[in-house]
Amino acid sequence: MRPNRSSLFVVAAAAALLAAGCAGQKEPATKAVADVEASIATLREDASKYAATELQSADAALASLKANLEKGDYKAILAGAPALVSQVDALRKTVTDKKAEAEAALEAAKGRWGEVSTDLPKMVEAIQGRLDILTKSRKLPKGLDKATLDSAVASFDSMKSAWGEATSAATSGNFVEAMAKADEIKAKGTEVMAALGMTKG
Repeated sequence: MRPNRSSLFVVAAAAALLAAGCAGQKEPATKAVADVEASIATLREDASKYAATELQSADAALASLKANLEKGDYKAILAGAPALVSQVDALRKTVTDKKAEAEAALEAAKGRWGEVSTDLPKMVEAIQGRLDILTKSRKLPKGLDKATLDSAVASFDSMKSAWGEATSAATSGNFVEAMAKADEIKAKGTEVMAALGMTKG
C-alpha cells in the first residue's frame, strides 16, 4: 500500500520540526561542552596533584558529553551537562581544600625543620662517637654483645643515608618529605642509643 500525500506531508513536517529542534539545541549543547572543558582545564594542574581520582571521573563524564556531541545527541548533552557542572564545582572545592591543607602542612614542616636540622646532627655525632669507642674496644661493656653492636652499626649507616635524603628534600623545598624522614631517623636513633647504653642528652 502506497502512502498518500497527506501522510507523506506529516512525516516531512515532523522531520523538519525535529531538524529545527536539533539545530536549536546544537549551539547551547556545544557551548555547554566547551564551558565544562575550559573549567576542568583551569583545575587540571592542581587537580592532578590533589584530587587525581575526582579529576579522572570528571574527564570520563566530559568524554561522554563529547561523544554525544559527535553523534549530534544534543538533548543528552543538555540533560547531562548540569550534573557535570556540579561535579566540576565539587572538584574545585576538593582541590582548594586539599591544596590549603598541603600548604599548611608545608609551613608546619618548614617550621619544625629549623629545630630538627640542629638536633639530629648532634644525635648523629653522639652516636658516631660512641660507636668509634666501642668498635675499637677489645672488650664490650656489660649488656652489649657483638651482634647488638653490629646491628647498631647497620642502623646508624642507614640513619646517615636517610639524613642525606632528608637534607636534600629540604634543600629542594619539600619540607614535608624532609620531616617525614627526619622523624624516622630520630626514632631509629633513639633505638640505637638505647641499644648502645647511651642516655639522651
